[in-house]
Amino acid sequence: MDIIRLIILALALAVAIFLCWTFSRFLMKYQFWKMLANTLMASLIYLSFRLFVHWGGIGLGDRAGKWVQSLGVFLAVFLLLKAVEGVVFIYLVDERVRSKIPNLLRGMIRWLLAVTLLFIILHINLKVDLTPLIATSAALTFVVGMAMQDVLGNLFAGLALNIEKPFSLGDWVMINQKTGLVMDMSWRATRIKTFSDNYVIIPNSEISKDEIINYSHPTTIHARELKVGVSYTTPPNKVKELIALAMNETPEIMKKPEPRIWLVEYGDFAIIYRMKFWIDGYSHLFAIEDSLMSRLWYIFQRNDIQIPFPIRDVRIRQEAPSLQEGEIFERLKNLPLFDSVPEREIRILSVGLKPMLFARGEILVRQGDPGNSLFVIEKGRISVSIRDRKGRQVPVIHMEQGMFFGDFSLLTGSPRRATITADTDTVVFEIEKERFAPILEKNARIAEKLSKNLEEHQRQDLEALERSGAKAAFEGETLSSNKILQNIKNFFGLKKK
Repeated sequence: MDIIRLIILALALAVAIFLCWTFSRFLMKYQFWKMLANTLMASLIYLSFRLFVHWGGIGLGDRAGKWVQSLGVFLAVFLLLKAVEGVVFIYLVDERVRSKIPNLLRGMIRWLLAVTLLFIILHINLKVDLTPLIATSAALTFVVGMAMQDVLGNLFAGLALNIEKPFSLGDWVMINQKTGLVMDMSWRATRIKTFSDNYVIIPNSEISKDEIINYSHPTTIHARELKVGVSYTTPPNKVKELIALAMNETPEIMKKPEPRIWLVEYGDFAIIYRMKFWIDGYSHLFAIEDSLMSRLWYIFQRNDIQIPFPIRDVRIRQEAPSLQEGEIFERLKNLPLFDSVPEREIRILSVGLKPMLFARGEILVRQGDPGNSLFVIEKGRISVSIRDRKGRQVPVIHMEQGMFFGDFSLLTGSPRRATITADTDTVVFEIEKERFAPILEKNARIAEKLSKNLEEHQRQDLEALERSGAKAAFEGETLSSNKILQNIKNFFGLKKK
């Protein structure tokens, strides 16, 4: 019967321990109880054990009983200490004050009190003579100090770092020539996550001896510098102008402080320019630099600027086949806008047109900017958007190969009516006023037909605005064909003819 009772009590003890563990997991959701969870679980397991011993009629003996009793006293007092700490630091102390007290310091004080409590219990309850321990403490301290000098070095370095706070969790830092995001800091080491998603654990003693660069405090704004080499045949002022354009068109680069450009070196194969710009936030560093350098390549390509390679590097290059003038002629001839223009004039217009390559995300024209040219999409896809009264860009329509935009600017000189952004890498041809003017000078009556085509295109634009729900954001003037014709004549000076 006693055996059966003990088995039942043992099962009850196992169930009690499981319930204690489940209860402690539930308490982890609350900050105060989370501090007490482990100690509270140990205390509940202790109580379950005492009940098991009591109901099972198990004799522990005087010495074992005192040890068990001492353990209970230790758990009760330690639980009380943690409860007081929780009440003080969670409910009574202000957040700003609490953040200035390092967790490591709190932990050291907590365990120092625990060790002191343990010694008191050993001396009072178990009658353990502490004199030999005290007498040998100096020698013991020396031995332990020699054996654990690295551990103690990390401990005190961690304590100093917690007090001084050169960085906090979530900061981007460079420590020991390793750059990463601070993920965790313990009494022994600090863990950072690099750009390669590798976790690097650096002992606190090394951090205290090394230089620390914090990219997040006291400010997240930092300057970056990049270099680019350009052919000797391009004037420096033109290069600087285009580099400035690329930096201005990169949205992540701050406008203030203003980016700077210097010519720094006449290299063996290129003139070297240094770019300095400011960014807000270190985590997107590589993406911002990639965006700028990619944008530079496209701008240089459109302006026939070469980024040279070393002449000792022997390469056999096959030029990409360019679009033939006959193909360009066919593309222009099929545009509805030019259906009234004689084919011979379109053929002349197509001579010498060069493709212009824009990167995905690059703005081809911006609403409100002055313009006097038309663009024909040869390859790729663009999106058209207009700015509403609150300054937000409202999408209107997408355009693809064979379509055109900018006809109002070409024929009337009006500012750009919308913002055009490349959805993919896009190739366009630009027809400027200077190219188109001779056609109207030879035959002014073409202007009348063009005005009707513009009126029709204007109607199609309004329908696109209606379909996209962006019509309310459109603030442009709707013109009749007669008014458009008058604007064309004024722009090209046809009145004098």
